[in-house]
Amino acid sequence: LILSSPALILSIGPGHALAQASADVMQYDALGRLTSVQAGRGALTKYNYDPASNRSSVNVQRQLDSSWAATSLPHLIGYAASFGGWAADTSGGPGHLTYGPYTTAIPTGNRVGVWRMMTDIISIQQNEIVATIDIYDSTAGQILAVKNIVRSSFVGPMTYQIFELPFTLSAGSAGHSLELRTWFTANAYINVDRIRYY
Repeated sequence: LILSSPALILSIGPGHALAQASADVMQYDALGRLTSVQAGRGALTKYNYDPASNRSSVNVQRQLDSSWAATSLPHLIGYAASFGGWAADTSGGPGHLTYGPYTTAIPTGNRVGVWRMMTDIISIQQNEIVATIDIYDSTAGQILAVKNIVRSSFVGPMTYQIFELPFTLSAGSAGHSLELRTWFTANAYINVDRIRYY
């Protein structure tokens, strides 16, 4: 399935090892040039152009090469979905769908947390917050970055998609225990497949 608009093309195809769909999101600039492809399987490709509109460079960031399966992370709510991932639906209350992994291995500097997740319905209450992702320094008791995910953040229902959250780990926080957390609002079905950073 391919959907298109002036600045965005969505391609949905088989994704996960268990045949769960993933969404690939392509973005174009005002001149119609491809500027990025966010693959639902976890690779972000960015294209740069010289003044003559020739593609001058391509940068591929693999986002899920080494990651934590959501099923292996601590969680206060949810269940293992039959087709993969850790999920929660509106029949339960809000809470941490995932937290941890309490890693001390994240290098200092500018980093990006990466979540691969999906929701079920995107066509109603599009501005409703369905999840909140954050980077939490459990050593210092401080949230380093936070992002609300609304229904309209998803490009398709029941389709895994990548969400990124930039953060900075200062030199003074080197070796701190960090969590990449997923807060479930109980407003929609949410399934988290994998989480990592780069």
